[in-house]
Amino acid sequence: MPVFRQELKFTLAPQEAELLSFRLSRALPRDPNAGANGLYTVRSAYFDDLYNTVLFEKIMGVNDRVKYRLRLYNGDENLIRLEKKSRREGCSYKESMALSREDTASLLSGTALRESELPDPLLQGFLLFFKRGASVKAVIEYDREAYVYPAGNVRVTLDRHLRVSHTPSDFLSPAPTTFPVSERALTVLEIKYDRFLPDFIQDLLQGGSYNMRESVSKYALGRRFA
Repeated sequence: MPVFRQELKFTLAPQEAELLSFRLSRALPRDPNAGANGLYTVRSAYFDDLYNTVLFEKIMGVNDRVKYRLRLYNGDENLIRLEKKSRREGCSYKESMALSREDTASLLSGTALRESELPDPLLQGFLLFFKRGASVKAVIEYDREAYVYPAGNVRVTLDRHLRVSHTPSDFLSPAPTTFPVSERALTVLEIKYDRFLPDFIQDLLQGGSYNMRESVSKYALGRRFA
């Protein structure tokens, strides 16, 4: 049985983001995958079908939904992942598998992969979705500041400078052409944990306007004008 994690999302104004970053940096260890500046760049290509089902299910607040995306970090094409993210009653579960650059390029161009050669169940489910006319609708990129804590398997991230391209090939481009997802500078705060969130981390998160939980989707933000 998959273990669904609690997932909370908020948007922060620049001043709130800086204050929270200051607090977190003095209380929690950073993600070991971060660079010397404590950041890394995330790029995701989101798929949707001909009817924009993924987008509309998000907007309508459907409790049980799934989305597929391609993801890479810091532009490293040796670490491309195909991910399936399932969401149910405010909790999430992520599955992923490695994908070659060649197979990634095929999917970006709208060419299906040969199922007989790729028996992974995650990929089989994705290919059924792909054959129903799914394609890349948005490529989202942002700079991530991440903190972790072992008790509760906690992960807190601050995602800044959200930008989007609606050209699928930009996912593999060394210099994608992007524009901001919003006219105002915003940071997306995400808090993920298993069964509990330690009290001291809850205390760190107090005091901002982000105490009200939001339904934030980077994919939906990237589709505002497309």
